[in-house]
Amino acid sequence: MNNKGAYKKKARNLNNVIARRDLLVSCIECPDDVSPILAKCLKSQRAFASLHLGETIYPLSKNTIETLANELFSANGENGYKYFDSLRLNLLKIQQKKNGKKSLSAKNTALNESVHEMATTIKLLQMDNIQNNKAYLDLFSSINELVKEATLAETTKLRLINMLNDHRVKFKDLFAPHQAKNSNRKGQVLKLVRSNENPDA
Repeated sequence: MNNKGAYKKKARNLNNVIARRDLLVSCIECPDDVSPILAKCLKSQRAFASLHLGETIYPLSKNTIETLANELFSANGENGYKYFDSLRLNLLKIQQKKNGKKSLSAKNTALNESVHEMATTIKLLQMDNIQNNKAYLDLFSSINELVKEATLAETTKLRLINMLNDHRVKFKDLFAPHQAKNSNRKGQVLKLVRSNENPDA
């Protein structure tokens, strides 16, 4: 390669490094402009050297970038490449912090959705429970009324009364809910007809 060709190549590489510096500065000022490709290449010096964005920013060796950065940015005894790489590290920290907030936000969103789903499920279960209780109490009341029928055989009536009494003892909490103790409301207990009582009394 002649001197003219080498000069053109170096000038192009210098523009590459300058463009990289300008890109880092711009993204530090506006982190939302960081593309996924750039974000991935911020992880290390060699990864950033491999960055390829358009015609100006193309892959270079880490050593070439270090040499050119020292030539371009060194001043007052300060290492030019150290300054250049500090921009990459600064932007990397900004992205990590930003991604951390996104992760927390995503977790909060998932938690809120889970709580909402759980609340919906509980509400549906409560509605089902209310309907089941209504159906159960309706059936229990119907049987309780049935034993009052004069046309019902005594043996059948006695068996139903015993069944209801046993059931009432076994599931007494359904007829005297514990929550009634914490309020002024009084639970209504169904009165069962015994075999030796007058049904119409």
